[in-house]
Amino acid sequence: MNSGETCNTFTAGGPCVTATFSTDAAPTPAGGAFVAGTYNLVSETFYGSAQLEATFQSGQPFRRTYVLSDVTSTSFTLDLAETLGTVVARAHETVAVSGMTATFNPICPPADAGAVWGGSDDFTATSTSITLIRPVVGVDGLLDARVYDKAP
Repeated sequence: MNSGETCNTFTAGGPCVTATFSTDAAPTPAGGAFVAGTYNLVSETFYGSAQLEATFQSGQPFRRTYVLSDVTSTSFTLDLAETLGTVVARAHETVAVSGMTATFNPICPPADAGAVWGGSDDFTATSTSITLIRPVVGVDGLLDARVYDKAP
């Protein structure tokens, strides 16, 4: 996999996050307006049934930072930096916004280079946080919700 070392120069900040699992109802996307700035991942929760919880593995703690720029009501540019142990991954994407869905289009590294970024998320955006919600590919009934708080 191409880790996009040259896609941007940002560094992942914020806390090390370890994914958790919940059998509660997943958050409901509310849409909203994206605001330019730097956002650090503060939580990742997988939502699903007790049967799915029995097989859940939290994975390693990681840091992820999103930097949003060129924000309009229908699009923005996203630079991503992530660290997992000593591995650093970066990406540069354009994002199209429609209703309560954000569609991420990888520019660097390109999708054909094995990039794992991209896809569509439902969202709730406020002036201080972003919650992204997406179904987990290949696992019926499992949703991944990631919360990012705006850095001071």
